[in-house]
Amino acid sequence: MYDQFDKFIDALGKASHLAYLKRERARIKSAARPKCGNCHFWMKSRECPAEKNVNGQSRGPSCEGIACQKFQPCPLMQETFAKLLSDKEAEINAVTI
Repeated sequence: MYDQFDKFIDALGKASHLAYLKRERARIKSAARPKCGNCHFWMKSRECPAEKNVNGQSRGPSCEGIACQKFQPCPLMQETFAKLLSDKEAEINAVTI
């Protein structure tokens, strides 16, 4: 009887961990979507149309804003998101197999 109870608790733990991994995957995908802050031109006041240089200080949405027409994905950010997603996918596959 205790053996069945232990198996039930283990199954609940695995299901909980799997749900956590899927939430993390969704969070990473949400963070990777095109937005101001994931752009190659971000924080470059001469190149980014959203960043304005007023009297030597930058003014603009800076981060989490809507991506503009000049949006170009930052290669380093894309590599980071791809690595995070592949790690989470590997963990999910390890748990479900």
